[in-house]
Amino acid sequence: MIARSKVLEILEDMVALGVRAVTFGGGGEPTVHPDHCELFASARLRGLQVALVTNGERLRGRTQDVVSENMQWIRVSVDAATKETYARIRAVKADRFDAVLRNVSDIVSRRLRPSVGLSFIVTRDNYKEISAFATLARDIGVDNVRFAPIHNDEPDYYGPLKAEISDSLAQARQVTAVRVYDQFASILAELHRTGSERRTCYYQHFSGQICADLGVYTCCLTAHSRHGFIGSISDSRLVDFWHSASKKDRVSAFDARKCGYCRYHSQNDYIHGAVTKQLDDVFV
Repeated sequence: MIARSKVLEILEDMVALGVRAVTFGGGGEPTVHPDHCELFASARLRGLQVALVTNGERLRGRTQDVVSENMQWIRVSVDAATKETYARIRAVKADRFDAVLRNVSDIVSRRLRPSVGLSFIVTRDNYKEISAFATLARDIGVDNVRFAPIHNDEPDYYGPLKAEISDSLAQARQVTAVRVYDQFASILAELHRTGSERRTCYYQHFSGQICADLGVYTCCLTAHSRHGFIGSISDSRLVDFWHSASKKDRVSAFDARKCGYCRYHSQNDYIHGAVTKQLDDVFV
C-alpha cells in the first residue's frame, strides 16, 4: 500500500507532467486504503479527471459521497446476476451481492453523480447469466455494462460454449435503456494474438501504471512483471524519474514482440500507421 504522502506527491507530479486523468484500480481494491477519500478528492482538486474501478463493497457513507462528487466514471466489478453465483465465484457470503447493488443504486439515485458502469467477466461459472446481468444493470439504472472474457492461460477456455455465449451477448445487446459494451469477441481475438509484429509499443507513452510497490510499468497488462518494469519511484519523485535517462533507456529498449496477451494491438496499429504516414492524416 502506498503511503498517503507518497500518493499526494505522485498526484502533484502528474499535474506537473501534464497528465490529464488518473484511474484508481488495479490488482487490489482502492477503497481499502485508509486515506482513499482524501486521495480521490485531492486528485480532482488538482484538476485531474478521476476514475475508479472497484468491487463496490465499500461504496457507502463518506466513500460514497467522495466518489459521487469527484469521479468522472466508476466501474463496479460484479460478474454475476444472482447472489448464489456471486457468492460462489467470489467465495463470500451471498448477502454481499445485495449490499453491492444497494451501494450502486444509492450512487445512481444521486443528482450529481459520475457515469456508473457494471463489469461482467465471462467465465464458465457465470455465462448463463449474461442476459440477466444486462437486465439487472438496466433495472438498477446504471449507464453502461461491460462484458469481457477472462484472461488466463487456457487457449480454448470457452470451447463449445462460445456459440451459447455469443447468443447470450446478442440478447444482452437488445436490452434498452443501458449501454452495453460487448468486448468479449474483440478482446478474445486479442488474447489469441500474442506478442506484436513490431518491436515498438506506442501505447506505453499514453498510459503508464504505478503499482503498490511503487514500480512503474509500461501498462496495466505488464504490471508486476520484469518485462514491463521501467523503474521504481520508491526513492525518487515521479517527475524526476520520468525525465531520467534510465527511464528513457528502458522505454526505448522495451520489445513489444515479447509481450503475451495485449489488448492494445489496434491502438498500436493505428498509431504506427499515423507515424509512418500510412494513414491519410487529413481524414479521421
